[in-house]
Amino acid sequence: MPDIRKPSTSTTHNGLLRFVPGQFIADAHSKLPPPSVSENHKPERKVEIEIPDLGHIIITFQLRKYRHYRSSYWCWSAAWADAVDKEKSPESRA
Repeated sequence: MPDIRKPSTSTTHNGLLRFVPGQFIADAHSKLPPPSVSENHKPERKVEIEIPDLGHIIITFQLRKYRHYRSSYWCWSAAWADAVDKEKSPESRA
């Protein structure tokens, strides 16, 4: 049984996204185009940002549809983050 008091080092779900502070995710999100469902738009976009403690990080955003009652909205949602500089990633320090 895993020790729930100790944080997991598994990166199977969203990569390094849990190490990225929210302000940097918001900065990366502001670099994306408005969400659109046209045929020439890709459902995934990647944005590279610099984080002082982690180095260069690539955050992958996915286009998602949210519904509230009868309305539906499209938005970009952060799904994955990966380090460009592998020597600075939190997994390499452990």
